[in-house]
Amino acid sequence: MIKALQTVDLILDSEAKNISELVEIASNATGISEDRILFRIDLESIDLTQEDITKLLGKSAIFSKAILTPSQRKRFEIAARETAQRERRRTIQRLSYDQVYAFIEKHGGAAPPIFSMDGKRTLSFDALKSAMMFPIKGKPSGTSGFEDTYFNRVLKNLEDWANPSNLPFFLSLFDLAGSLGFPITPGTAEVLNGVYLSTFGLSVGDMISKVSATKTLDSYWITGKRGFNLKENTTQISRNRSIHPAAIENALDELTDARERIEFLSFARFDCDQDSAERIAARITKSDWPSNNAAYFLNAKVHSRVRGAIFRQLLGQGEESRIVEVLRWLDGNRGAVGALSLESAFSQIRSFEIGIQFAEEAGKNFANNQLKVVIRALRNLSSSDADRRRLESLCQRLNYKMDL
Repeated sequence: MIKALQTVDLILDSEAKNISELVEIASNATGISEDRILFRIDLESIDLTQEDITKLLGKSAIFSKAILTPSQRKRFEIAARETAQRERRRTIQRLSYDQVYAFIEKHGGAAPPIFSMDGKRTLSFDALKSAMMFPIKGKPSGTSGFEDTYFNRVLKNLEDWANPSNLPFFLSLFDLAGSLGFPITPGTAEVLNGVYLSTFGLSVGDMISKVSATKTLDSYWITGKRGFNLKENTTQISRNRSIHPAAIENALDELTDARERIEFLSFARFDCDQDSAERIAARITKSDWPSNNAAYFLNAKVHSRVRGAIFRQLLGQGEESRIVEVLRWLDGNRGAVGALSLESAFSQIRSFEIGIQFAEEAGKNFANNQLKVVIRALRNLSSSDADRRRLESLCQRLNYKMDL
């Protein structure tokens, strides 16, 4: 109390011209840091318009009723948002660490015991704590509260306990990794590909399916490069979650036949944005296959974005024999592609002969507005009197009056 009064006297007697100088006096007198003194300082009715407010930013200052210039107020607001974001990250980090510790308490020294690979040691509380808490250091990555290599180091620390009988423990560990968002890196796949793969075999896929989809782990598991079955590995992950779209692309590159690729897409569970859908579809449409297979690919039960991309690419590639098959498919599946119209499809035809053959075959099914589109396109493609007579004959058979 005496020290506080002495500090007040010093401040009152001082010739300080601004808050920064007053805080410096108070800090020197009390030994309390300037940051602590400024934390949540109430600035109500204080005129700061002529002062440098830098020291006050990021201290959770109560500035709503302070006298500020517009630019000063904006700086306070930005600093307040950044402070709130940091606090949220710290809260997430604390909660995450609490859950890691709860996991350690549950499994460290648990019954039945977790034996080491050689069967001579058990995983004690202290050993598990060392394996999982010691790697918590360095700068956290993103919002997870853990740095990039945290999970890799935990897995390395626990390799001695990679015993087939301990599979439930490791599945629980991956559950924790999934729920807390442990960072996954290429190094994670490298760690799993050693002791864990040789010990747990296909069960490694069950572990991977418990963490969020990543290109690295999903590609590692489903591409079949370890002699395992691509379909089985894909289905294994798909039972628990969607597969990363980049891993889907990598898996398609392992297949050479377009029908195998579309079959793979029909049982793989994945989500994708439009860019990924276009890349996935290109692995179908750019393959070499007979034009009469177009309907097979367009009817495949695949992700809706991929299906739409296949449709657009078959039209956009300008291969007329495939385009005609797309038109035939459209004729038999009206509305199957939503707003994608007969007009956009028929506009890709460059040969009058191909176009008139299709119109003669399917024209009887066209609505009047569709006929108008087709006839106009054919009239633009016609280049001889014979072409025009054939078009007039078609219009007569369809009872359509062609515009002059």
